[in-house]
Amino acid sequence: MAISLTRYLAEAAQRDQALELLEKCDSCDVSLQEAVAGYRRVDSRPHCSDCYFCVLSDAVDQHPIGRPMVTAFSISTTT
Repeated sequence: MAISLTRYLAEAAQRDQALELLEKCDSCDVSLQEAVAGYRRVDSRPHCSDCYFCVLSDAVDQHPIGRPMVTAFSISTTT
């Protein structure tokens, strides 16, 4: 059933307020709606799909897949 124009306009403020409560992407400030923009967290900060894959590709560039990641560590031996 269609709603009347007056009811639609009366509910506009409520809709706008609901949009302000949405989380925003940490990188680009896009309002995150999971069905529209995707919703992923990196280091517990929300990111949209585009920014998430940029962060992911940067991580892959730093540590390429297929090569072992060499980290510095110390071995202590006691005799």
